[in-house]
Amino acid sequence: MTKWRRPSAIKLPGSFTIRVVYWSSYKIASTLALDGSLHDKDLLGFWDVGCNRIVINSSEPLWIQIKTLGHELVHAAHDYNHWLEQAYIDPIMEEVGETAWDELEDDAN
Repeated sequence: MTKWRRPSAIKLPGSFTIRVVYWSSYKIASTLALDGSLHDKDLLGFWDVGCNRIVINSSEPLWIQIKTLGHELVHAAHDYNHWLEQAYIDPIMEEVGETAWDELEDDAN
């Protein structure tokens, strides 16, 4: 049988860490019921933006957990993109000024 080691964290360049936690169906359902901001999340798992974590339903079969992890990583990658912009791109643009950006746009045209 294929071996799978459940990750507990995924570290990306720039010290961006995505925690991966495994909760039971009961814990997910009760958390979703209590937290109104999570009302649109599903019971297989979800990307918890405020905590930079992926919550996976440990009650589901392993193949569904893996598939859910892959799906939620897409959402995490989107937030990683925003984080990179705030942490690196915006400060660089402030250092070089808008003229560098304008020159790139002029070269493209």
